[in-house]
Amino acid sequence: MDRKKFILSLLIIISFLRIASVFTISNNDLIFDEASHMNIARGLVEGLDFGYIPGEGYSDAFRPPLYPLVLSLFFSLLGSSELVARSVSSIFGILAVIAIYFLGKKLYNENIGLYSSLILSTIPTYWFYSSKALVEGMLIFLVILFLYAFYSSLENKKYLVPAGILLGLVFLTKYTGVVFGVFFVLFTVMWKREFLRNKYFYLFFLLAFLVVLPWILFNLRVYQTPFGSGSFLLTQNLGKNIPTNFSLYYILAIGIETCLYLPFMLAGLYLMFKKRDRNLIPFLLLLLLFIIPLSFFEVKRSRYITPLLPIFTLSASCSFEYLRNVKFRINLHKLLIPLMIIIVIGNGVLTLYGFENYPKSERFKPVPEAGKYLQENCMDKKIYSNVYNYVWWYTHKESYGMDEIDYEEGNVCVLYDFFYDVRYLSKLDSNLKLVFSKGKVRIYQN
Repeated sequence: MDRKKFILSLLIIISFLRIASVFTISNNDLIFDEASHMNIARGLVEGLDFGYIPGEGYSDAFRPPLYPLVLSLFFSLLGSSELVARSVSSIFGILAVIAIYFLGKKLYNENIGLYSSLILSTIPTYWFYSSKALVEGMLIFLVILFLYAFYSSLENKKYLVPAGILLGLVFLTKYTGVVFGVFFVLFTVMWKREFLRNKYFYLFFLLAFLVVLPWILFNLRVYQTPFGSGSFLLTQNLGKNIPTNFSLYYILAIGIETCLYLPFMLAGLYLMFKKRDRNLIPFLLLLLLFIIPLSFFEVKRSRYITPLLPIFTLSASCSFEYLRNVKFRINLHKLLIPLMIIIVIGNGVLTLYGFENYPKSERFKPVPEAGKYLQENCMDKKIYSNVYNYVWWYTHKESYGMDEIDYEEGNVCVLYDFFYDVRYLSKLDSNLKLVFSKGKVRIYQN
C-alpha cells in the first residue's frame, strides 16, 4: 500500500474511533462548561432567552453564543442529551481534520496536507476536548477555514469577504478569536500595506462587525454594554493584581497540546526558519499573540491555546515531509510509516488512559452518578446547590444557593461540590444526612 492510501485508511479508522469515543471515554464525566452549553441550548429550544436559567437569571449568558445556538438546532431535531451534544462536537472535530488537509495542501503540497490531517486527528488533547460538549471542535474547524481564507486573500483579495465572516464566527465561538483580528491588522501593517488601499480590507472588518452585531445588541439589552459578557470574563480572569498572574504555563502547555508530536513540531519550525519559509513569521506572530496575553490571565487551561493546533500541526508536517525526502545511510522514508503507526498508537493510549484521568476528573467524574441520584430521589424536594447548572441539567428544577439553606426545613436535598469551596462542609455534616459521596461531590438530605 502506498503512503497516500495508508494515511487515508488511517484517517477513516480514526474517524470511526472518534465517533465511538463519544460512547466511551467521553461518557465518563460531565465538565462544568458542558452543562452550561447544554443548558443554554435546551433553554433556547424551550423558548427561554439565551443563557437564562429560572432562579439564576442570566447566569450563563456570558458564554459566546455560536456553539449553544448550533447545539439548539440539533436538540430541536434529536432531543436534548449529552450524547447529541458530544456527537455534534465530534462531527466538527472530523470536519477540522478534513479542512486542515486543504490548508496544508494550499500552503505546501498534498503530502503535508495528508500529514496534517493525520497529526491533528491523533493529538490527544484535541481528540478529548472535541469529543466533549465544548467549543474546541467547532473553534478549530472555523480557525482553519479562516486561515485558508486569509492565505487565499494574499493571492486574491476577494477572499477577504469570507475571511471577515469567519473572523466574526470565530469570535462568537470563543472570545480569544479577537486575536485573529489583531493578527490580521499587524500582518497587514508589517507586510501587506497595499491592503490598506483596497476596499476589501475595510469590507473584511465590516462583515466581521455585522456577524457580531446581534451579539452586541444582546449584550446591550442584558448587560447595558456592547461586550458585557466578554468584559465579565476578562475581569474574572485578570484579577486584582495582573503582574502576579504571569507565568510560563503556556510554554509548558504547548508540550501538553502537541504531545508526542512536540519534537517534530520544533524540528518543523527550525526547518521553516532554515528554509526562510514565508509562513514562519505569521505562525510565530499568532503564537505570541495568544501566549503573551493568556499568560497574564488568572485562570490557565491548556485548552485555551487549542486555536494554535493548526500551526503546530502544519509545522510538524513539515518535518515529516523532510524525513520523507532526506537520504542518509538509512533511507528514512522507509521508516516513516512505522514511525507514524507508533505515534498514532502512542497518542491513542494517552487519549484513553491519560485524559480519562486528567487532573480535574476527581471533580467531574462523579457528576453523572450524582445527577442520576437527583433524578431518582430529589425531584419532589427543594434543592440547594453551589453548582446550579448541574441541578438544572439533570432535574430541570430551580435550585437555591447555599447561603439560603434553612437546616430546620424539611424535605431538602443539597448537591454540594467542594472542589473550590469547603465552607459549608461542617454545617452540612452536622445538620443533614450524607447520602452520596464521591470525589468532590456530595449529596445531603434530611
